[in-house]
Amino acid sequence: MKALIRLIILAALAAGCGDSSTSPRVFTDSLSLGTGRQGIDLVGETTTFTGGLITIYWRVESREKLKSADVEFMVEKYAEGGYETVYQTINGPAGPVSNVVIASYYHTFGPGLFRATGFIGSARRVVGPETFTVKEAVSP
Repeated sequence: MKALIRLIILAALAAGCGDSSTSPRVFTDSLSLGTGRQGIDLVGETTTFTGGLITIYWRVESREKLKSADVEFMVEKYAEGGYETVYQTINGPAGPVSNVVIASYYHTFGPGLFRATGFIGSARRVVGPETFTVKEAVSP
């Protein structure tokens, strides 16, 4: 009897230690930046980039399925008096069952303070903005 109780307890503990990757993923309205991608995730998520000509990956996530909606991505550079648009692209339509769009752009706008914003669908639902910095590469 004690052996049976131990077996039940061990089975319950083992069941509680399962892989959480099988649980449904919860999506939110968000915008993130990084240095690469892996599947529907970014790698090297950051808001500080270093270098002259760099590739910046962006990820727009929607709390709702995108249902083939276009996703627009815009980058603005801060200048005295406000932000000025330096890059803009439209990706889409996104997959009908997807909550995520990931793409990249080649940053050729020099160092400075920038702001990235995503827009979803024809209603242009705003995701973000995310402020980020590009620094000059330091010579060795």
